[in-house]
Amino acid sequence: MITGGALAFAPVYAQRAGLGLVAVGAFAAVPALGSLLLQIPMSALSDRTDRRVVGVAAAIAATGLGVLLASAGADSLLGFVAMGLIGGVLFTLQTIAGAYTNDVIPTEQMNAVAAQLVLLLGAGAGCGPLITGIAMAAGGSRAYAVTIAAGSATLAVYLLARIVQHPSSTRAIP
Repeated sequence: MITGGALAFAPVYAQRAGLGLVAVGAFAAVPALGSLLLQIPMSALSDRTDRRVVGVAAAIAATGLGVLLASAGADSLLGFVAMGLIGGVLFTLQTIAGAYTNDVIPTEQMNAVAAQLVLLLGAGAGCGPLITGIAMAAGGSRAYAVTIAAGSATLAVYLLARIVQHPSSTRAIP
């Protein structure tokens, strides 16, 4: 949901900040670039430690970055950097979540669970823009970054609760 809203409304947020068309395109592109740059380091980290802890850290980082983006705005270098790092930490969570799921499910259920994850991702990608659009209609442009921060904070709390409920992490053997 978070990434769906972030991707769908990045151009709207940037345009409302007064950016020209090329800058709007660049602002919309930096999350993908951030994801490209952080995918390997974050995945490597999740291979060496509890994937859930990496998820919590990424969600907490995205929360702070959302707050930073709300403060800096899309029309600043700091806003562009925040947006790139948001993409870097949030987009990579999908692959880490998939890897964690493969760690804990029986091999014979992997195909069925993978199909359910794709369905869940699609539902989130559909709901996220709707939530972000409603938030921006009610709260103005700044609500864009606030939805990223609030969604990420909610994710961090959920992941922390799961760690507390299930303290030991099961890992697949590579």
